[in-house]
Amino acid sequence: MINFYTEIRDGCGLAALSDSRLQELARWAYTQVEITVGQELARQLTDAQLDEFEALIDAGEQSAEAWLEANLPDHQVVVQDQLHWIKQEITARRVEILEAAGASLREVPERTLAQP
Repeated sequence: MINFYTEIRDGCGLAALSDSRLQELARWAYTQVEITVGQELARQLTDAQLDEFEALIDAGEQSAEAWLEANLPDHQVVVQDQLHWIKQEITARRVEILEAAGASLREVPERTLAQP
């Protein structure tokens, strides 16, 4: 399972943000990835497959993950691609995010800065 909090803090150079700001940003990033992954996977499914998968999700079935493995074995690649995309988006706006939160770039340890 992906830890969005850690991914954003360490992977985007935002260690200077407060815990509450990091949690807020992690929740937002999770939602964005969830939406884009869902859209991409839905494009790869037939209508019947989509109905079947949605029924599993709506029922809270644990078998939804197994269903994905059987029907879309590359779904984890889609997740990783979307995580990479959102991290790039956040990193590109890192200075703006830190300034809006009142965090100084001087507070960011050098090792946490994202490499271009």
